[in-house]
Amino acid sequence: MLTKILEELGFGVESNRVRDFSKRYRDLLGDLDSAYTMSRYGVFVYSKDDVIKMAVACKDLHKLLEEVENSVVG
Repeated sequence: MLTKILEELGFGVESNRVRDFSKRYRDLLGDLDSAYTMSRYGVFVYSKDDVIKMAVACKDLHKLLEEVENSVVG
């Protein structure tokens, strides 16, 4: 949805960056979604390596969104 809005507003480069991020981290984003859901309903165990990868993905997402915000809002 964010990519579509960015595209409609004329921010094609930013839209592509978000789209590329989503493709690159597709599996990890799914794991993060599952982890969030499982934290509410039970216990699920991830390996240390998986947690590190998820943390890196979150950090990269935060950085990307800050950059997109700066580009769009100024």
